[in-house]
Amino acid sequence: MVVSGIFADKAQVELAVEEMKRDGFRNADISIMFAYNDETKTYVLAKTTEQSDAATDQGICRAEIGGALGWLAGIEVLDIPGLGTFMAAGPIRASFGDDRNSAIGGLTGSLAATGIPENAARVYAVCIRAGQTLLSVHANDFKWIRKAMKIFEQTGAKDIIRTPETEADCRHQAGPSPISGTEDDL
Repeated sequence: MVVSGIFADKAQVELAVEEMKRDGFRNADISIMFAYNDETKTYVLAKTTEQSDAATDQGICRAEIGGALGWLAGIEVLDIPGLGTFMAAGPIRASFGDDRNSAIGGLTGSLAATGIPENAARVYAVCIRAGQTLLSVHANDFKWIRKAMKIFEQTGAKDIIRTPETEADCRHQAGPSPISGTEDDL
């Protein structure tokens, strides 16, 4: 399953990621996505602990980002033709693939293609474009799903949903521990 939510500010996101890290979630199971604009570029640069010439040339695409966001797997700038520029990490970044032109259908369609229900994808797309942050965590054990939902609630996420894994997510072998328990355990 995937637990997703929207965060209004970056401090809330960092707190949620720190809590997940502390609770034993794997960084490869956590996704983040937000619009990359002047405001977020300033934020990312403030969190940058080391920049290379390539990072400077590519708008910090390959920069080493400090803090909680620096712990996430594969954070990079995605310049998606027709959609805009976003900062993303984790499985959601990978789901956009190398063929950025496949993003036909806008951000809503692209998010829905990652397994987020279309109605939630619509809400998330509007929130991302308004400067908020999408955070998701993959877990294949109901204990971990409960933990993720609790962290999201305690750190101020809104529009929290949980959805089944997509076929691509199943190949990802997501989750910190083997499947156990039932949905009734939630």
